[in-house]
Amino acid sequence: MWAVAVHIGAGRHAADAASTALAEASMRDALETAGRLLRDGASATTAATAAVHVLEDAACTNAGSNGPCVNLTETGVVETDASIVDGHSGGIGCV
Repeated sequence: MWAVAVHIGAGRHAADAASTALAEASMRDALETAGRLLRDGASATTAATAAVHVLEDAACTNAGSNGPCVNLTETGVVETDASIVDGHSGGIGCV
């Protein structure tokens, strides 16, 4: 048995119906991607990583480098970080 949950952060994301629909579709795509991988026997780490990639590529988030409000430094450069922990092996990775 497995479960997948995703979020696109705290705060106000959707100012109108179109933005809400885009945010919901992005999260749904991430969940479906992770679920498909898990059903096919992939590890939880692989599924979680794939879900994050979907959200990073979504135009409605400020993750990755695709969204309209990406995290820019004072010099205008995209700067992000990420980490993941494998609960089974105890392995940790970050960038």
